[in-house]
Amino acid sequence: MKIAGYCRISTKKQSLEIQTEKIERWGRGYGHKIEFFKDVASALDDRPEFNKLMERIAKYDGIAVVSLDRFGRSVQQLSNYFYTLEKMGKQLIVLDQNIDTTQKEGRFLLNVLFAVAELERDIIFERMEAGKQRAKEKGVKFGRHNLKLPMNIIISHYNKGASYRWLATTYNTSITTIYRRLKEKGVLNKKL
Repeated sequence: MKIAGYCRISTKKQSLEIQTEKIERWGRGYGHKIEFFKDVASALDDRPEFNKLMERIAKYDGIAVVSLDRFGRSVQQLSNYFYTLEKMGKQLIVLDQNIDTTQKEGRFLLNVLFAVAELERDIIFERMEAGKQRAKEKGVKFGRHNLKLPMNIIISHYNKGASYRWLATTYNTSITTIYRRLKEKGVLNKKL
């Protein structure tokens, strides 16, 4: 089988070697041919090699990673990737968690992990909502504060050619707020 090995480290000080060796050892044990895609990116950065892998996934029988956190950034993202692979008939092998989606046990374990993570996310959301409700009961206001902008002056500048960016910077607000307020006044003559 032809497998895409995906490795990711967060900083250049770390080494991809451990992940690469684990995947190579696993591949040799099963007689798989491994082609690697390696990223140096934090969980929040763009992952160009991962994107390349997903564009070329049709060429592979599946993806091997050392752990789930190397593969995806959130439960939602992981489940989306998993279901995309499943629809395409591709397998996902996660070595550290011993998950192999070609086996019914592997698919079950992955779904259990997703369900537990979703439950945890729901519990956190409920706690946040309860905290917001308690804060509201104590008089805390949520949402944007209503800005008092000198709209007559802003409209005058706008009609003389001032850009949204210049107006936003000058009046210490966002470009979107300037655009929305000008739209409310019916004076827009150029798109955002």
